[in-house]
Amino acid sequence: MLFWLKNYRRELLAGDLTAGIIVVLMMVPQGMAYALVAGLPPVAGLYASLLPACAYALFGSSMVQSVGPMAITSLMTATSLAALAPAGSQLYWAMATQMTLIAGVVLFLCGLLRLGFLAQFLSRPVLSGFTSGAALVIAASQFKTLLGGSLVQINVPGAAIGLGSLLLLWLARQYLMRLLLRCGLPSKGADILAKMAPVIVLALAALCVVQFNLTEVGVHVVGQVPAGLPALGLAFSFTQLRELLMPSLLIGFMIFLSSQSAAVTLAQKRGERINGNQELLGLGAANLASAVSGGFAVTGSISRSAVNYTAGANTPLASVITSLLMAVLLFSPTGWLAPLPLSALAAPIMLAVLG
Repeated sequence: MLFWLKNYRRELLAGDLTAGIIVVLMMVPQGMAYALVAGLPPVAGLYASLLPACAYALFGSSMVQSVGPMAITSLMTATSLAALAPAGSQLYWAMATQMTLIAGVVLFLCGLLRLGFLAQFLSRPVLSGFTSGAALVIAASQFKTLLGGSLVQINVPGAAIGLGSLLLLWLARQYLMRLLLRCGLPSKGADILAKMAPVIVLALAALCVVQFNLTEVGVHVVGQVPAGLPALGLAFSFTQLRELLMPSLLIGFMIFLSSQSAAVTLAQKRGERINGNQELLGLGAANLASAVSGGFAVTGSISRSAVNYTAGANTPLASVITSLLMAVLLFSPTGWLAPLPLSALAAPIMLAVLG
């Protein structure tokens, strides 16, 4: 626990600080977008990006893993709760945190029982097939949001923003890196700037909404996000335990699969080893922290962790810095989040999962 802090050196701080700043810029739109996939208010994604990162830093074994909301677990949350409560309602939100609590307890207990060795038996073809199928389902579920309405009733301004955002993100993925390199930027700096394309695109989309007053013509936006940190607490009901137990176990399993894949991939690049038991403890603690702070299921993300690594992260302090900066953003006036159009938030989700 906190083994990385015992030998921390001053020269590591610059990389951790840079990575913490870069990842929080990525985490804000990503967290809100994945909360929408889960059927929750956007602020739930910001809450899920606070304490879980610190909890993982306390128990986890990866030096560069970035823990937070992810598309697959968000989709599993939505499909598990769809028949039990209206999406976005207080009951739905409470059940989502309850599922996160159950998954966190199970993962933490598995770590205490030293069951991390089971990771070596995970079948890559099965995981790949599940991931591909989930990606298609997530992309299909976001078409309605991307078009600002539905396939039958398309909101033209909303669809223009959504499709325009998708096009800009695709162009950035295909050509921005090469363009930045031709302009003389070093490869590391160019890669970081290219990864920040979603933030820039969302800022442009929000600017269009404000400039042309598009809410008046039916463009759906994030709306008012409550300022301040979430209140710590937990709503738990044994009457719903039977319905939530099995999907919670499945989500816990997917949390470990996804996170282990990301952690091992990046550990190999750094010449490090991942301890499966520590990963279970770290992921369990992260989900327990998310449950008590109004978040939902969290796991390690290969794309976000790769950005963390590329931005210069040396230790989990980078994730702690990201969490602290997220807290500062929530403490500050959050009105700047209100005009973000939902159709633009759907674009990075579709591009990420289809990739």
